[in-house]
Amino acid sequence: MRWLAGIAFALAASFAAEARPARVVSINLCTDQLAVLLAHPNQLLSVSWLARDRALSPVHDRLAGIAINHAQVEDVLPLRPDLVLAGRFAARQTQAVLARLGFRVIALDIPTSLDQALAAVESVGRALDNFPAAEALVHDLRARLAALPPLPPDPPLAAVLEPRGVTVGPGTLFDDVLRRAGYSNLAARLGLGAYGELPLEIVIKHRPAALIVTAGERPVPSLAEAALAHGALSGMRRIEVPSALTGCGGPFSVDLAERLARARS
Repeated sequence: MRWLAGIAFALAASFAAEARPARVVSINLCTDQLAVLLAHPNQLLSVSWLARDRALSPVHDRLAGIAINHAQVEDVLPLRPDLVLAGRFAARQTQAVLARLGFRVIALDIPTSLDQALAAVESVGRALDNFPAAEALVHDLRARLAALPPLPPDPPLAAVLEPRGVTVGPGTLFDDVLRRAGYSNLAARLGLGAYGELPLEIVIKHRPAALIVTAGERPVPSLAEAALAHGALSGMRRIEVPSALTGCGGPFSVDLAERLARARS
């Protein structure tokens, strides 16, 4: 294994001298999306296996010619990348090993607002030496946010029910999207944290104007789906949003804001 580590270090050091990374690998679903949108032709060699999952990935149909990895060191080394894109809190052991071997690893934080999500677009654009494309994309996304319907003086109350019965509160990207789309978040009103459970009886008590449910394309029912079958919720308006739009912060967060704003209007 020492000879392999030595080769990997030498390759990584030689690649680091290049101004524009020519061999990019992404090992995280969220960086997959940004890399697919911003990479130069033939620059992106591999994305994580989750990028192919249509229930999770809005770029699942844009992966022609791009290999799949499982965020393991043995997946990455043969590709000889000069840049590895990752998430701050995922595949941390893989990141640590690659960094020790001399590979350039950029790990993105989880954005907690739309502004941070758009900043991540710019960060990846810089890393790929394609900042003009990132800047143009962010300009378009900000224009779309500015074109959202005006915020109502008394925003309707919404409860978010994600898979496994989780809701989202202040300090999350979804909460910021809700506010930009013109809703008041029940979790925020209750003083809940960023993530937590929202008991069914609390939802029934507060009677939100909308139940926002994340829905994938898998036929497996979630706890949120089971909760929504409760008779006491039958009169509440239900808004389904694809889970592919909620899992990562980035350009598709604006799609989510537009979808929710249209549903409110």
